[in-house]
Amino acid sequence: MDLFDSLGFSGNNLMKLFSKVPRILEIDAVTVVEFFRGHGFTGKQISMLTLKWPTLYLYNAPKTFKPKLEYFKSLGFSDGEIAQMLSSEPYILARSLEKCIIPSVQVIKRVVGTNDNVLKVIKGCYRVLEYDLEKVLEPNVATLTSLGVPESKILKLMFLQPRSLLLRTYQFSEVVAEVEKMGFDPAKLLFVLAIRSLAVLGNSWERKLGVYHSVGLSKEE
Repeated sequence: MDLFDSLGFSGNNLMKLFSKVPRILEIDAVTVVEFFRGHGFTGKQISMLTLKWPTLYLYNAPKTFKPKLEYFKSLGFSDGEIAQMLSSEPYILARSLEKCIIPSVQVIKRVVGTNDNVLKVIKGCYRVLEYDLEKVLEPNVATLTSLGVPESKILKLMFLQPRSLLLRTYQFSEVVAEVEKMGFDPAKLLFVLAIRSLAVLGNSWERKLGVYHSVGLSKEE
């Protein structure tokens, strides 16, 4: 109980935590907290982890989480960057290292080419590691390539708004088709900027106008 008090949980918040994971009272939560503290997580970040994903206390932290932290460090992330990423998106820790995380990183590298670019993409959108990228990212990139979108423009989209490339393939194809109808040239930067905007805004007429405005065009243009 004192442990969770030290993390800022009390009263209703504490009761909600225990109601979500009743077994938390039966396990050695101190070991889990000390594990994360030993890997550079602040008290606030551990509190965020606890709030967002309380079932983490049911895992053997050294056995389950340590290999994942070590892998991220091998990619070039600092301890502080790893703590920031995982406290923001703790569900990454629930994914299999061998079956999910490593394959996702490999897909990103196939698309962006270098380790530095891989880090840039992940830092720009932590949630990219929560998708099956072989089923969404690669097919969506292939769609752009088939239309003649230059690799440099695809990279630009990856860096600006990777989530727009994480739509389901049929949704992404619909967005791309709409951008083509709007008259954007696949060889130009405005094409991927329009995809970015439409993927976020949707495709009503008012939102389409928002796309034109977002890429610097007036209603008349």
